[in-house]
Amino acid sequence: MKNTIKYGSIFLLILYVFSFVSYAQVDKSSYYNRGKKFYFNYFYEPADYGDSIRVITIYKIAFDLLKFTKIEEPGLDDVYIAYPEFEVNFKDEEGIIRKRDKKKDTIVVNDYKLINRVDVFYYGSVVSKLSFKEYTSYVYLWDEDLVKLGEKKLPKFDLTRFKTSVGVSSPLICYAGNNSDTSSIYPYILDRNAAFSSKDVLFYFLTNNLDHGIDYQASIEFLDAGRTSIDWENGSRISVLAESFYDKAVKFINKSHERPIFKLINGNPQERGYEGIIKIIFTADKTAPGNYKLRLWDNKSDDTLEFDFRIIWENIPFTLRMPKYAADIMYYVLNDDEYDEIKSGSDREILHNIFEWWRKQDPTRFTLYNEAMAEFFRRVDYAFFNFKTIYEKDGAKTDRGKIYILNGPPDDKKRNMHKSGRITEVWIYYNLKKEYIFESDIDNIIYLKEVKDI
Repeated sequence: MKNTIKYGSIFLLILYVFSFVSYAQVDKSSYYNRGKKFYFNYFYEPADYGDSIRVITIYKIAFDLLKFTKIEEPGLDDVYIAYPEFEVNFKDEEGIIRKRDKKKDTIVVNDYKLINRVDVFYYGSVVSKLSFKEYTSYVYLWDEDLVKLGEKKLPKFDLTRFKTSVGVSSPLICYAGNNSDTSSIYPYILDRNAAFSSKDVLFYFLTNNLDHGIDYQASIEFLDAGRTSIDWENGSRISVLAESFYDKAVKFINKSHERPIFKLINGNPQERGYEGIIKIIFTADKTAPGNYKLRLWDNKSDDTLEFDFRIIWENIPFTLRMPKYAADIMYYVLNDDEYDEIKSGSDREILHNIFEWWRKQDPTRFTLYNEAMAEFFRRVDYAFFNFKTIYEKDGAKTDRGKIYILNGPPDDKKRNMHKSGRITEVWIYYNLKKEYIFESDIDNIIYLKEVKDI
């Protein structure tokens, strides 16, 4: 019976990752510092019919990094405002700043809970016009008092290469939108890297080669093959498809405060200063987290373009960073033999055991990203932060935490505070046709009192 309940929960978990159930309670784990809070990306294209280069620097900033000030106005709801300033500098080989562009923004928020979120971002962009030279670029983020909030050094990029025999730009690394909108290009804003949890990774290059008969070829090398505790089974050298288009151009679309996108438009790219577009698809069944090198070459020259990038698991659950704890909390879905087997060994071995077990539960075997595993440990994170109390330090091991981890967020929730100070919570799951009734005891520990069939 025990195993039936556990494996039934796994089935429900897999179903849940494809559903859109919402949960009203504020997720306290969203305030946890995940590390980086300021990301950028850039793309360049010819301007003025090829006489100069237009560099588009896009960025996103976590609200938690910004300095918000409360606006005190009688009769108005709470309003919080921030004035970030983004700056990008381009230095030549001698270290002289050849171009400096700034952008001041105003961000208004009327919900205090948002201003400390590390998973809610503000988006922006700066467009700079440069001559064909080699540059090192620096980006800075300031608050209204000119206190530096962030600083990044972009990799050196050689704009002269676009006019050489290679004739290829630096890539725009991005992901595709929905199947019905094939013209939109959504750039990753992850410091020129890609996200593990998304679909296929796409690379778009602009080419300046005049010969439309050039056949481009590409490969991607996984530099971390054999170095990680997880066997991702994607190999070290991967051939990828390169397609060329000479009847389309890339257009930058910038919407204020929204994620910037690019559009593939029909037309003559020569009017924009280049000859065509090269598209490379890196399929999701090969995109394991780690370091990569992309190589691009053609059949008519000896030149090879190399580009280093990473696949980042940006929102990896906190729990997976603690293998022993992650294995321990999996007791909810394991039988005793599986539990003992997964918990044995070093941290590296335990993490390997965890991934191997979840691989068998993966609802999308054609990708390396395991939605069921990620959802399970996201629930563990949520339970740990949101259900812990003064008396129960680990919210994932409370009664509410266990039900949340196994069943996900309830479809409806009712909470009552009695005059005695006792708390009653009712979680309703319509698909399960069950009500879970929780009640606090004399020590203010909330326990599962009753389960009712609806």
